[in-house]
Amino acid sequence: MGREKMQTIKKILEEKVIAIIRASRLFDVTPVARALLNGGIHVLEVSFNTPGAADLIRRISEEFGDDLCCGAGTVVDEYTAMRAIEAGSRFIISPIADERMMKACISNAIPVIPGAFTAAEIYKSFYCGAPMVKVFPAEPSGPEYIKAIKAVFPQIPMVAVGGIDAENAKLYLSKGASAVAVGTSIVNDNLIKTAAYEQIERNARHMKESIAR
Repeated sequence: MGREKMQTIKKILEEKVIAIIRASRLFDVTPVARALLNGGIHVLEVSFNTPGAADLIRRISEEFGDDLCCGAGTVVDEYTAMRAIEAGSRFIISPIADERMMKACISNAIPVIPGAFTAAEIYKSFYCGAPMVKVFPAEPSGPEYIKAIKAVFPQIPMVAVGGIDAENAKLYLSKGASAVAVGTSIVNDNLIKTAAYEQIERNARHMKESIAR
């Protein structure tokens, strides 16, 4: 595994929280990213179903450098993966485990975190070269499902995604998730539309404090 790839995975494991940015229209990403950073979030993903996602990733990478580890989410094919990588994405997250998409990431030394749910899917994704696996949707099965899968595959780092908020994030981590990815409870379309950057910062800080208790 390349040095930069290892550093990205180490960063995710250390920070434990990935904030998801998803919006329905074009917007200025700089104040959103700064609010997350001020609230203690250092890892984020820009969902590729957000208009202009590649440009948002490029801007975050250029303006924040190593202060923010920015990846791309909702990447479902090889073409989108390459667009994200060319924009400067440090990692790729997908709701599925498309083999061509995963190979594109692996061949470019970019960590890929494919989505899986069943034990068979999780196992296959990891042994096809994914350094971490996104367990999605984490709800409604809940933290006990993570615990059950982790008991069988203790060697596989898992990111719980779907239905995660400040009230249950620590429980997911305590049951074996290596990290959680969090969307609407930190950043949502309404907060972006209304430029509620202080609220985004408060949400980020609340999330980080909730897992540190």
